Parts: sequence; structure tokens; C-alpha cells
Amino acid sequence: MRNNLSKPFIILSIITANVLLILTIGFANAKGNTSFLTPIDRTIQVFNLLSTTKPIKTVYGYLPYWMLQNADYIDYAKLTDIAYFGLILDGKGNFKQYIGAEGEPGFAKWKSNNTLDKVIRLAKVHNVRVALTVISQNDTDIDTFLTCRACWDNALANISQELLFKGITDISIDFEHVEQTNDIISQHYTDFVDFLNTGLDAKFGDSKVVVAAFADSFIRNRITKPTELARVSDGIFIMAYDFHQTTSDNAGPVAPIYNIDNKAYDVKKALTDFKKNTSSNKLILGVPYYGYNFLVEGPDPNSKRLPGNDVLGYSVSQVYSLIKDNPKIPLSQSVWDESSKTPYVIYKSADTGMTRVLHYENQESLREKYKLVINENLAGIGIWALGYDGEYKDYWNLIKEQFGN
Repeated sequence: MRNNLSKPFIILSIITANVLLILTIGFANAKGNTSFLTPIDRTIQVFNLLSTTKPIKTVYGYLPYWMLQNADYIDYAKLTDIAYFGLILDGKGNFKQYIGAEGEPGFAKWKSNNTLDKVIRLAKVHNVRVALTVISQNDTDIDTFLTCRACWDNALANISQELLFKGITDISIDFEHVEQTNDIISQHYTDFVDFLNTGLDAKFGDSKVVVAAFADSFIRNRITKPTELARVSDGIFIMAYDFHQTTSDNAGPVAPIYNIDNKAYDVKKALTDFKKNTSSNKLILGVPYYGYNFLVEGPDPNSKRLPGNDVLGYSVSQVYSLIKDNPKIPLSQSVWDESSKTPYVIYKSADTGMTRVLHYENQESLREKYKLVINENLAGIGIWALGYDGEYKDYWNLIKEQFGN
């Protein structure tokens, strides 16, 4: 038989054999103790260690504490960053450990959770950066904190302590001021991000600071001023979703690339504003792994939303895996909306007989968004959120298709 093996293949085979031999000898010489701790997780195969290639774009995934049960489905080879979500900052710069008498779950799992520890360990092996998300979504707390300069020092000390606790160096900052604010508060926020980035770089040398920003930051008085934030951070995560929500007057797509009504804001308009005022290599386009299932008046994709009740049901959010798993949602009847470049399905609820319209994302709609990232030369994509797709491989396969690895 003709030998078709190339020299590179032979060399790789020899290296692999040597690695296996070294590991085997090491295990055999462990004084016969088969339960000892190794620096390599038992779920990691040796061949995974030989692969150092990553996606050609940033793939930044948020991992909420309530999705840790789906952590086994994470495909580390297709990610560049994982941001644990997260720890809540109060008005004094301390992390909230309790909500009333109950332990704050994000903090509790950060401090003691075997699954999270495993995620961090696997991420490091696969050369994926891990970040801690610092959260503040209470307007009063945000205003109090940002106008208290001494509180910034307290926050920096607390953040540094938690990063050292997990052996990581990066943070994501998610301050979501619900109401519109003024230029003084937004300038304080920019200054705080600058303060944190400088302080963490001084302590860790190569700390990566990514800031989440509202998609409508250029048309509303938001706390997030992307032009200034881009100068003082390492990246802007554009929350390019929730253009319609379960509280909207009418049903509609979560993340429409375009809108039928040219006056309505959409993903493309947001990107135009961000690119015009911010360097594109700092921009991460956040995409939703979820949809909104609206209770509506009639069979129209943009029908008026009904308030609902316990009998008729409500408009609700649904993650991708639950949409796929729900036999009562006739996904086979989905319609593609060319304007928004998203799918929707209109159906009668089997439980109540009421009309519902589900606006969601699938491979096709996310592919359109990923093409935008490539064509607009953005830094990459952001995922809200890891675990929302469960065991389905659709989205992982799409990342590989569009960004390779």
C-alpha cells in the first residue's frame, strides 16, 4: 500500500504520542493514587490541548448565574471571552451579598459553585478570557455611587479582590440607568470606567474592560456615551436587542436589522450611529438568544399587545432552547420577515385559544447579523446569553461557519 502520510502529519503524530506517553507515565507514577487532582480537567482530551486556533472575530459570551446548569454545552473552541453575570454593586461600591434576608444568588454562586470553577478552569485551558460582570441596574444606586468619588476607590478594591479570588483579570461593566439621565451623570460614568481601567491595568498588567451600552445611546440621553467610553475602555458591547419588549404597545421583532417604518430605530441605524462616532474595532454587536412571545389582539406580526391576565396568559420572554422544545409552538409555520430579517410565527394557544405571535431569532436571522459584523468590520459578536440555546448546536455551528476557528 502506498504511504500517503505527509511529513507534517508524521511530526504531529510523534508529538502527540510523546504527550500521551508523558501523561501516561505521570499518571502511573502517582503512587498508585487514582483520585489525585491533576492540572487538567478529566473532561479535556489531549487533542484539545494541541488546538490553539480561535475565531477570527471576538466572540464574547455572557454566562448568567441562572444558566450555570447548561455550562456543559459551552463550546470553548468557538469563544474568545466568557463574562460571568454577575455581581451587583451598591451605592457605596460594595457588592451586594443579600437581597433582604436572602443571599444574593449571583454573589453566592461566584463565591462557591463547582460548575463555575470548572468553567473558569476549562476556559483557561482553551485560551478563553474570563471576565467578571459588575452590575448596577438601580437608578438611585447608580446616581449615588457615581457622585461619590471615595466610593470608586472602594469599588476598585472590591473588584480587584474578587478577580484575585478567581485568578482572572478582566471585567465587564453593565450599568443600566433605566431612566434617561443628564450629561453630568454620564460624564461621571465615563470617568469611572477610565478610573477602573487604569487601576486594573496597574494591578494586573493586561486587564480587559468591556462596557455594555444601550443600542439607542445616540438618540436618547443614556448614561452610556459610546464615543467617550470607547476611548477609556477596551470594547463596547452594543446591546442590540429589545427594540420590542413584553411591555411594548405592539408585538415586533426583538432585534430587527431594518424596520418597515423608516423612522423606527433598528440595528442597522444603531450601527451607523456607533460607527460614525466610534472606532469600529472597539464595537461588539450583542445578539439575543431569546425571543418574545406576545399575547395579541389579532393575527398580525405587529398586532396590538394585550395586557393579559392569569386566565388568558401574558406576553413572555422565551429562550431559544425552550422555543425549540415547546411542542405547542408550531415552528414549522414560521414566516420570514424580509424587512427585519427575523422570523415570527402566529398561532392560537392550545391552552387558552388566544392569538399569540412569537418573534425570535434562528440561524438565518443571526447569520444576517454576523454578516453585518464582517461587512462593517466590527470587533466581533456578543451573546446574550450562553446556555439559552441548551444542547442545540445550531448557533455554535453558525459561529464556526461565519467566523471559523
